[in-house]
Amino acid sequence: MLWSILEMIGIAAVIGATLPVSKSEDRKTSIQPDALRALIGQGASILVLDVRTLREFNDGHIPGAVLMPYDAVLAAPDQIPLNGESMVVVYCEHGPRAWLAQGALIKSGHSEVLHLTGDMEMWRQLRFPVSLS
Repeated sequence: MLWSILEMIGIAAVIGATLPVSKSEDRKTSIQPDALRALIGQGASILVLDVRTLREFNDGHIPGAVLMPYDAVLAAPDQIPLNGESMVVVYCEHGPRAWLAQGALIKSGHSEVLHLTGDMEMWRQLRFPVSLS
């Protein structure tokens, strides 16, 4: 099938409109696991948001993380339980659900929402602490 230039421009515009975050150089969109671990260790005021399922969360999560499955985040991003934290770090198992949740949170007005690079999979590979429920 041949696509006209206008059709391709329209598709690119739709894809661009659905991206969760700006890729501008001045906006940080992710955080490395070692940086998050250091912030947690320093007692920084951040909300670590696990957007996986309850079963996945119970099998092991980042210490101090709050569970809110990604579909709940997408349905009500303004209901995130912030307790004075200005930064939110989202993660899932491999990335797609956290990416969607991050986009919903940013779109709803949360100013500093970072996606954990490598998600829970990398956290485990690095043998960082894991809490069980």
